[in-house]
Amino acid sequence: QVQSQGHKVPHEALFRSSHKLLMDTATFEYLFCVEFWQQDRTIFNDVFAPTIATMEENLQLGLAHGGASNVFGGNFDAIGLLLMIMVNREHRVVMSRRRVPCLDHYLDGVNMTLWPKFKEVFDAHLQSVLAANVNAMFKDDVRAHYVARRYAEFAASMVALGGGGSLSGGESDGFIGDGQLDSNLERLRLAVHALLQKLAKKFPGKKRGTVFLFNNFDAICAVVREARPIFLKYDENGGGQTFINETFKFFDEQLAAQSDAFVEEELADHFGPLIEFVNNAEKGSSEGDGGAAASLQQATQLMRDFAERWKGAIER
Repeated sequence: QVQSQGHKVPHEALFRSSHKLLMDTATFEYLFCVEFWQQDRTIFNDVFAPTIATMEENLQLGLAHGGASNVFGGNFDAIGLLLMIMVNREHRVVMSRRRVPCLDHYLDGVNMTLWPKFKEVFDAHLQSVLAANVNAMFKDDVRAHYVARRYAEFAASMVALGGGGSLSGGESDGFIGDGQLDSNLERLRLAVHALLQKLAKKFPGKKRGTVFLFNNFDAICAVVREARPIFLKYDENGGGQTFINETFKFFDEQLAAQSDAFVEEELADHFGPLIEFVNNAEKGSSEGDGGAAASLQQATQLMRDFAERWKGAIER
């Protein structure tokens, strides 16, 4: 019906619907076989083996190729693949609650098939960032780069699916705490940060590079700030575990650092001698009575100059 109407559905939707049908059918057939043949479970395996083989074949073909000749089609979407992993995880829970073990081996195999494919696609994302042509990507525009915006949406999706964070107290739920996923997200986070740093160095002035980094880190933080795992549970009183978003934490620290750097550069443009004097004084560079007198005289001049110009400098 979907094909006849020309509609398109994502791979994860096809995966979910086909496996839901498989689970319901397998449950009915398994319970019937066990009851009719007096607890002989081998009958179900013989009857259902061709169906399982077809599902496995379609899954392998769908992940390996880009064609649409099977129910899954080619899939190179990291978010979609992670959704399929989560769906499969929930299907295993459903079958466990039904106390029907007939698909345990198959669902475990699906999990073992999806994770390597997800890793392959994720590594392709990472490699595209590492191999990016900085010269071709650079534009003399301090607004947030499209790479930062795309990364922010991707990272927020990963966090929503349970990666890139931890729960207070060291407890975990779902994918939180999974070393494989969190490690991949950390690698991508550092790669994107390094790429933005390279782009910032292309600007003709250090200040413009600082503004560029500030705007990009701010754009990333704005997107990932509210990202939380979709399965995070709270108690009825509104309390609950605090989620530590590692992606937001990292870029929020970088944002603060760029903010401080911009303030120092801005002040240095207008009050450079005063800042230099204060830094030298803090280091104890002035020694002896003559030096102290000279420093006092210099400080007086600098403070007089600051008193005369600070309002105008702020307004500019």
